[in-house]
Amino acid sequence: MWACLIVAPNEPIGQSWIELLRKHDMPAYLRIETMSMLIAGGSRPVRLMVPADREEEARTLFDSLVGPWEWQNTES
Repeated sequence: MWACLIVAPNEPIGQSWIELLRKHDMPAYLRIETMSMLIAGGSRPVRLMVPADREEEARTLFDSLVGPWEWQNTES
């Protein structure tokens, strides 16, 4: 089971966050809505997904690596 850690403003930023988490042994992937992404050319928000049983650990790690992020919204 996977949980949304954060919504990145676009795919390139999401990919950079994924790389940071993976370098610290946290499994993660981007959930991308393919059709809307094709239409928007990669500029739409994407969800950064982590294992649900490690969500709290991932959130602590993300906050230590990236810090507070003005886009931090896990509800979208």
